[in-house]
Amino acid sequence: APTTQQKNKTRDDDDEEEEDGAEKHNKKQDDEGDNTTDDKTPKWNWSENSENTIKDVDAHLEAVETLVPNRVELIATSQGKRKIHEELQTGFFFPRTLVDNESSKSAEEPDAAIRDLDGVRRKVQRQLSSLHLPEELPGLEDQRAALYALLDKTLNHAQNNAALLVGHRGSGKTAVLRQVLRDLKREYNPKGRSFVEIYLNGFHQTDDTLAMREIVRQLCLEMEMEVFKRASFSDNLHFLLEVLSQGRMVNCPIFFVLDEFDLFAERPKQTLLYSLSDLLQSTHAQIALIALSTRLNAADLLEKRNRSRVSFRSLLFSHL
Repeated sequence: APTTQQKNKTRDDDDEEEEDGAEKHNKKQDDEGDNTTDDKTPKWNWSENSENTIKDVDAHLEAVETLVPNRVELIATSQGKRKIHEELQTGFFFPRTLVDNESSKSAEEPDAAIRDLDGVRRKVQRQLSSLHLPEELPGLEDQRAALYALLDKTLNHAQNNAALLVGHRGSGKTAVLRQVLRDLKREYNPKGRSFVEIYLNGFHQTDDTLAMREIVRQLCLEMEMEVFKRASFSDNLHFLLEVLSQGRMVNCPIFFVLDEFDLFAERPKQTLLYSLSDLLQSTHAQIALIALSTRLNAADLLEKRNRSRVSFRSLLFSHL
């Protein structure tokens, strides 16, 4: 009959066999769970010693290289292979330089495609901004050259001139004017020369009194003087003539920009335009009048007394 010691030994062996069976069963379930992936991702079977897995990863890298301009480098280590395998399993794999943490501590550089995308985004934002002014305006070189020469004579040779920029909305009238004024500043500001810009808009200044008040306001800001907001048209005109006659704007021309010029011309008596026409004939004033309009017959809207005092240089802008 078996002794008590032999019975205990047999019981211990049975327990060990049960534990080994349970461990094998759990390990089998873990392996099956690791190999279970989403239908949208490839089912990669990972093993550090599996040549097929390494070949599959390398084949995937070669396929990625044909789609991405940046070359994907892989350090042939089990750690690098496992990293790619994990990313393939989760679907987050993105081509980049994989570096073994133990062999190199260098930081990864941003992807060139992302940098290019950021540059394109900033460029589009600048172009959509109302303050953006391109260096070149293709197709408008003749208009730009003519306007530049006209204003250069006023600035450099003290010749009073008037220009009428006519064209549909979006044809480049304002862009050409802004470009010419910018180029004049670049050329003459380093030489100690400058000019004053006075902007009026027929939609904003709805009558001649408001327009003359706006002229004086902008002029006072340039001269750092106090602005009289409630002065009448005649008072503001007298102030403007006094400033010009006293030589406060010597060697500093005034460029009057009248946007929506046809709205000013349609007003009764055209008092503002008559006053500016007189300034063009004055020897005390060094000014230029730049009118912008969408009406091709804008110059014909002038009254006879104004038409005899001012001769516009018409520049036509057409859609390309």
